[in-house]
Amino acid sequence: MIAIKKVTNNTELLSKLLNSVARKYDCGAKFSTVSGELHYEGEEVCRQYIIDETLEMISKQRGDTPI
Repeated sequence: MIAIKKVTNNTELLSKLLNSVARKYDCGAKFSTVSGELHYEGEEVCRQYIIDETLEMISKQRGDTPI
């Protein structure tokens, strides 16, 4: 898990969560924020799996129904 030292916006927090999940898949993916926008670098095949798993993790924490 990536240590969160300071969060300046929700996009930064989301990128940290996405990067934590990306490490699980070990596919060289990286999410970053630039001017408040989320950017992705890495293998395209992994991107959707990472996003889906992260959103599922967030919805479980909130008690929402799966997306």
